[in-house]
Amino acid sequence: MQIYQQLVYQASIDTITSILGKRTVSKLESDLNKIWRTDLKYAIQDFDQFHEALRRQYGPASDRLVDEIRKKVLAEATPFNEIQSIQSGDELKLQDEELVKKILFGYGDADLRQLLQLWEHPLLCVDAIEKSNLPQTSAYRKINAMIKDGLLIQDGEKTVEGRKVPMYRPTFSKVQVDFSQKGTTLLVQVA
Repeated sequence: MQIYQQLVYQASIDTITSILGKRTVSKLESDLNKIWRTDLKYAIQDFDQFHEALRRQYGPASDRLVDEIRKKVLAEATPFNEIQSIQSGDELKLQDEELVKKILFGYGDADLRQLLQLWEHPLLCVDAIEKSNLPQTSAYRKINAMIKDGLLIQDGEKTVEGRKVPMYRPTFSKVQVDFSQKGTTLLVQVA
């Protein structure tokens, strides 16, 4: 679920930036780094740090801003598949260096890419392994890594021989890479 959480934080930062503006967010980042040695993404998890940094810039008016931000962002900071603001088909611009590396690694590995391309709809892992040309053990290991890293997410269950077995689908239906002097950006479409 790491990618989901990072998507939530990226979406949260985008929302906060739209409310406060880039300049203010930059000042907040500076305060958070100086005082707590953290950044905005992690301060969102410990909202008291974020609120204190905001209070240092806006004083009493920060309470109104915090309420607005809570309504738009933090009420939705639950596991990604329960979030209302990011839905299937949405296109997101991802710039977080660690998140970009993780996604590029997944799509850069030929075996992982082959497995990801098998998922046109929710599928059992066993079915994906049967469709692939990979050895069963390697395929299971790679699928488990993709689930752990958030490249595959659970999407329903199927009863097989009296047991409920999870079905999975890819997190993204489209990934576009943009390299520039400012860094690497991914344009992704949520599956």
